[in-house]
Amino acid sequence: MRHSYVSVLAALGVDIKYISEEVGHSTVKLTQDVYRHVLQRQRGETMRKLGAAISSNENPTEPAATPGNGVDHRGNAPRRSS
Repeated sequence: MRHSYVSVLAALGVDIKYISEEVGHSTVKLTQDVYRHVLQRQRGETMRKLGAAISSNENPTEPAATPGNGVDHRGNAPRRSS
């Protein structure tokens, strides 16, 4: 049960210090050592999500943000006034 609880908290991206306190460990290092495999898996998943987020923002059909063209970092062109 405890291992599942830590796994779920890690999957949710909960801070390791909070997890450590929740399970009653004396140090964060102890939590990191005991649950290293869970935390490493979470780190890999986080990096995968980051890569997907970055690549989804590189949509060639959207205008690129370049200095002077008015497109912001989200790919939004300036609104036209009527």
